[in-house]
Amino acid sequence: MHSFSFSPLNVYFDNHTGGLSFSAEGVLKKENNLYKLLILGGSELNFLGGRKDSFIEIDALFGKELFIADWFYLDIFAGVGYFNYKEPDQESNGMIENQTAGVPLQSKLRFQTKSPLAFGVQLHANMNRLNTIYNIGAFIQCNNILKLRCIENNIPMIKSSNYGSSFVINSKGKVLFKSSNEFNILKQ
Repeated sequence: MHSFSFSPLNVYFDNHTGGLSFSAEGVLKKENNLYKLLILGGSELNFLGGRKDSFIEIDALFGKELFIADWFYLDIFAGVGYFNYKEPDQESNGMIENQTAGVPLQSKLRFQTKSPLAFGVQLHANMNRLNTIYNIGAFIQCNNILKLRCIENNIPMIKSSNYGSSFVINSKGKVLFKSSNEFNILKQ
């Protein structure tokens, strides 16, 4: 796994309402491509009680990581996903639940720290036939899970791979060697 991030408090809006939302995601990296599984949900703010609009989406996204500086990155993603939207039914005094496919688009401005942690701002939109949702919020991201495991267990690690990067990481999480060459031993 390349990274894991979560956004505990985001704000979403659509064409008639808004509210608070949260998200969690896991990202795999293969060569220069990012593959993400994202879960995002939210609910309308309603201080007087009553029924509220709410949504949840589960998305599979493809993206790229754009290097701007040693400490600053821009990640961009697009994909497909499942979108579930609930809204109050004025006639029956219940809730109407609708489901559809959506097209999520996301960008993340990421500030990388010296540790495996990064933080930043994410912009997200889910375009679908029910209700296009826009989302903005801060996130915390744990990059390079291998570094974190070395620090957590206070042991060094050697990761060998035929189809990607190989690493040597010390017990403090510092990468001592990284090979991005693909050896192609098994490819014919």
